[in-house]
Amino acid sequence: MKTGDNVVAVRLNNRWNPELAPRAGEHVFSGGIYRDVRLVVTGPLHVTLYGTFVTTPQLSAESGMVNVKTEIRNDDAAAKACGLQTDILDPDGKTVASISSLQSVPAGTTVTFDQTTAPIANRSSGIRPSVLSTRR
Repeated sequence: MKTGDNVVAVRLNNRWNPELAPRAGEHVFSGGIYRDVRLVVTGPLHVTLYGTFVTTPQLSAESGMVNVKTEIRNDDAAAKACGLQTDILDPDGKTVASISSLQSVPAGTTVTFDQTTAPIANRSSGIRPSVLSTRR
């Protein structure tokens, strides 16, 4: 987008996409725009839409490990070095784990960063492990 007048063209596509809701056929596709529309502007090197996947491969009442897979897309004409830092936050917003990765992303490709924390101790008694942390 540039300062001044801009033209935005919208193309509709009703093809099924497993990454977009509804996923189980609980909605009839009859054409047109039937949801809010957003314009997402990114730089050439960016996290893809729906490109962050967070799991807890090991989880107990005492501790847990967090695995984060992040898809990075490079739409530039040249390869780019990409640094990715992921912080895991407790319910109070305090960083309890931090993971940094550096990887080259070739031009016109998508690369998945795969990051896993060391075990993170559960310092909050009485809280379910599923609500112990947030990713930033």
